[in-house]
Amino acid sequence: MQLKNHHLLVLILQTGLETTYQAKLPQVNEEPEARLRALASAVSVSPLWAEMPRAVLVIRLGPDPLLGVVGYFDAASRTRLEWLRWQLDQVMSRLRYVGYAQAEKDCEQLASRLVERFGRDELQNYRFTAIPRGGL
Repeated sequence: MQLKNHHLLVLILQTGLETTYQAKLPQVNEEPEARLRALASAVSVSPLWAEMPRAVLVIRLGPDPLLGVVGYFDAASRTRLEWLRWQLDQVMSRLRYVGYAQAEKDCEQLASRLVERFGRDELQNYRFTAIPRGGL
């Protein structure tokens, strides 16, 4: 089925996953399969992904791990996918996975620094939003 102004596209989003993201996602699980699935899961919940309902995310575990997408896309969707590919290439290598225990420690340290900097009385006038596990 071809939709008007939509063309079949097979796009490789990322290769080299065994090395590029190995250091970034080890806390998820030491198995390469689990790391690749975690990355695919993160991509699939992106708000931009919801704008492409005919997109199918594809993972290949071996011999060379691969994350790709297949579907019929219009020009705007192709642009979104190119942007996603750029993000994976340029941004992911700069991110660091933080587990729940580390996030708790970091929040406690941040709270201590805020109290030191502003004092408890002044902080009573500030507004904070708690973000539950899993995000908003």
